[in-house]
Amino acid sequence: MTDSKFDLKLIPEFNESISVVDWVWRVELTCNLCEVRRMQTVIPLRLVGGALSVYQQLSATEKADVTTIKNALYKAFEMDPCTAYERFVSRKLMPGETMDVFFAELKKLAVPFGNGVSERTLAYAFMASLPTRVKQLLRASTRKNWLCLVCSARILRDGARILGLDVYEEDGTLRWRHGSGISGIPDIVTRWTVFSWCGKLVGYLPACGRLHVVVGIIKRRANLVTTGWDDVLDNALLTLMVTETLERVNKEGPAHGKWCIDADHVNVWVDASPLALGVALEQGGNVFEDACWLRPVNDAQHINLAELDTVVKGINLALQWQSKKLHLYMDFLCVYHWVSDTLSGWTRIHTKAASEMLIQQRLNMLKSLVSECGLSVGVTLVTSHCNCADQLTRVPHRWYGVVKIGVEHTA
Repeated sequence: MTDSKFDLKLIPEFNESISVVDWVWRVELTCNLCEVRRMQTVIPLRLVGGALSVYQQLSATEKADVTTIKNALYKAFEMDPCTAYERFVSRKLMPGETMDVFFAELKKLAVPFGNGVSERTLAYAFMASLPTRVKQLLRASTRKNWLCLVCSARILRDGARILGLDVYEEDGTLRWRHGSGISGIPDIVTRWTVFSWCGKLVGYLPACGRLHVVVGIIKRRANLVTTGWDDVLDNALLTLMVTETLERVNKEGPAHGKWCIDADHVNVWVDASPLALGVALEQGGNVFEDACWLRPVNDAQHINLAELDTVVKGINLALQWQSKKLHLYMDFLCVYHWVSDTLSGWTRIHTKAASEMLIQQRLNMLKSLVSECGLSVGVTLVTSHCNCADQLTRVPHRWYGVVKIGVEHTA
């Protein structure tokens, strides 16, 4: 033991009403902090009643070994499996108790009767402790996805924040929205601050609509007018882009969506423009994930070929949700006939376009993807105005003079 003073009262006396595991852990922590090297001499000083009797039954050799002392206390006072199970099934979420404390207690109670339990079992144990109305909501939201239950279990008292998102209940459905206000960029602007601001807008959001392409253009513009990350930006057009984007976000409200999705049947909306490719996954009128890919500057690829690329990207995005029943929605008549005829096999595709071989390659890829993944895919032609993915490939008209493919220049 060191020369520093050590107050034994830092360690509570042990009796049968205290968890032996928690008490031993506190002894070890206190001894480590106070640099006590002979913990076997400290433990008996804080034992009373039956615990002291257990210690006294040990031999002199056993009393000199701290591991033997701890094992003897564990054997005598650790909760038996029957009692642990009874407490596990009767444990309820207490008023004001946090989710982390509740789950930690459940995990500790589960150790004696089963060497721990799965996250699924803990989630259902939590659900059993909730009010009836909340239990019904959780069952409806998580019928086919128990992982959603684990997440939802952390929400339904007065709302919650998860990964920066506000999760709340609305009309019997769990929904999310952007959890923090978006502030403007500072007076001294560098490429780094612009990228950081853009990341706060869309960095971790599953669906954020037109913000995808807008943020991509702002980043492209910042790269165009700077050479290094710390270069100060003094560009009127870039400032205008950021200001207009911030005003629109504040006016239309933050990004939002449905929290729990049964992705067995998904509508896949695709669109392409000279500026970008866009995909939106939708179900029941709720877009739960979208994505946007800016096309390279001076991209010479024909728009129909770009639309085919978007179809493949959309199916790949849906496969990440393990979806098997997909319905494609697109607004290009030519591509609609190519895709529908390829999937139905009604007729062979004939085209005299300059990119004929590239078109055939993508259609064959699409057919193989559907066949090998066991997908059921339908195709519908819609107008551009009704296409959910249309906004993912468009920017305000005032920007087109500088973001149009091949016409980028400094202001």
